[in-house]
Amino acid sequence: PRSARPLLLPRRRQPRRAPLTFREAKSSLCRTSPQALASDKTSGFFVPGAIDRFRGTGGVRLEDVVVVCADGVDNYTLCPRTVDEVEHVMSGGAWPPARDDAPWLRRRWGTCKDGKMVDRALGNAA
Repeated sequence: PRSARPLLLPRRRQPRRAPLTFREAKSSLCRTSPQALASDKTSGFFVPGAIDRFRGTGGVRLEDVVVVCADGVDNYTLCPRTVDEVEHVMSGGAWPPARDDAPWLRRRWGTCKDGKMVDRALGNAA
């Protein structure tokens, strides 16, 4: 399918090679909502009044920067991703949080120390 095209890689990825950036769909309410609201398949997923409040505000594109590992990926993206995280930051909360409430994202919030990436959660060199 068309949406899977960006995920196709020209060669096999090996563990600990170059990082990859995954871009999820960019959403523009002005462009996508009229079609989605008119569709029998998708109209039930929307609240038209709520969408109208956000028309003209643009959209959102979420990206993840990951390194392929033997058992999956290490996600080095440092931004809020869940609804709770976004609401926390938008209300003035500190970021990144002391605890990761979305472990399924496999985030490794690191910092650079003496030229090496240090996993903040574990305190060791990555």
